[in-house]
Amino acid sequence: MSAGYGEKDVLTDMDLTVEKKELHGVIGPNASGKSTLIRVIDRVIEPSRGTIQLEGKDMSKMSKKDIAKKVSVVPQKFSTNYSFSVRDIVTLGRTPHLGPLEVEQEKDMKVVEDVMEMTDTRKLADRPFNELSGGERQRVVIAKALAQQPTLLLLDEPINHLDINKQQEILNLMKDLTGEEEKTIISTFHDLNKAARYCDSLTLLQEGRVYSKGTPGEVLTEENIWDVYDTEVSVRRRPETNSLSVTPLSRTFPDSEEGSRVKIHLICGGGTGKHLMPPLKRRGYVLTAGVLSPLDDDYREARRLGVSMVENSSFTKISEEAAKENEKMAKASDLIIITDMPFGNGNIKNLELAAKMVEEKPILQVGDTPISERDFTEGEAMEIFRELQEEGLETVKGVGEALDYIKDHDF
Repeated sequence: MSAGYGEKDVLTDMDLTVEKKELHGVIGPNASGKSTLIRVIDRVIEPSRGTIQLEGKDMSKMSKKDIAKKVSVVPQKFSTNYSFSVRDIVTLGRTPHLGPLEVEQEKDMKVVEDVMEMTDTRKLADRPFNELSGGERQRVVIAKALAQQPTLLLLDEPINHLDINKQQEILNLMKDLTGEEEKTIISTFHDLNKAARYCDSLTLLQEGRVYSKGTPGEVLTEENIWDVYDTEVSVRRRPETNSLSVTPLSRTFPDSEEGSRVKIHLICGGGTGKHLMPPLKRRGYVLTAGVLSPLDDDYREARRLGVSMVENSSFTKISEEAAKENEKMAKASDLIIITDMPFGNGNIKNLELAAKMVEEKPILQVGDTPISERDFTEGEAMEIFRELQEEGLETVKGVGEALDYIKDHDF
């Protein structure tokens, strides 16, 4: 699905499925298309291409009233110029279920009372909506949305600008709705930690496209956040909550002078090393890299950061001259890092170098993609990799673990 404003698409080639009874979070930087996605699902904006289906039915073929019986929205801000009571506001949620000129019946007011009880707003029923606090207003707007008795609830940054205790109230309510009430919720989030803790699944947007989707553990990786937010973070699982914690890392480090005495040679390629270079460089480590070709993302990142590297022409095998220069750089290092790069006949010499150096230098692999998925040499790479493992190759999953490894070892 693609959609936008006028002739300009803000969302492009969206492909997304949300399961029933899920709390699905949509995350991404400002202007990545989060709010636009909510508007398109709610039919405020029509797709320029593709379809949106609700329970298997094309929403473009549903009337606005039928959609309103199935889908309700909690916007970022809800205000009124009139002095409506809380009960009046919540009762507005029954509008899709009323006919022309029809007024609320006893069954409608029972729904209103039930959702106010569910959202802890019954005690506010007679108070003017405009006199409530931010957290109270948000609960009332959710109650109004629930009064529509929707299957799907759409929320656009529902905890933005709320105090931490009010944030917890709203998020706990959202989890209750997907659990006990069996609602499906799609909500945009600004706070990655809240999204990690409360969401069953996530979609990460970058410039109007789906960059990653899956469980919080699959989406909130240090590499993904670096690529999309251009921010170095540490991602760890907190034992207190058993949820992921995303912590931005400083761009300056007190031990940078100590780091500058450690020389690290990266054996990388295919864009697998570009996530490692910036954090290593900022910590003051002396970096070299090779063998890389000009069309490689790792090559471009090394050039951008001023990392010394061995170059080789694109689409050709590593030359003997480049292989010798690569070995020279590796021998001058204190640590060799090899990424989970793909290996073909053109770059197998990179892996051969690691095998040659394993008895002389500590070698660390960053990334846990199985070698069987990266071997395009009819088994040669797998055989060399097994030798590396037998000789003591150590493996960590991501950037954060690699940084911890370097810091914990005396080079």
